[in-house]
Amino acid sequence: MIIYDRLWKTLAERGVSCYKLTKVYGISKSQFVRMKKNAVVKTTTVDLLCQALGCRVEDIMEYIPDPPADDDREN
Repeated sequence: MIIYDRLWKTLAERGVSCYKLTKVYGISKSQFVRMKKNAVVKTTTVDLLCQALGCRVEDIMEYIPDPPADDDREN
């Protein structure tokens, strides 16, 4: 699973708001809603965020492995 917790920290550190990113860089509000829910986000959005914030992908998102699924089948 991809999570965007690092994005909010990076925004705070740089003093940049979602509003500014929407108005200046054209990143849609719906993409921010999706990131808050850790849902699928367009790669173009990730690219724009990295350009706007002058950061790397690792500064805005993180991969966390999903827990293993329970296998209820008998072997």
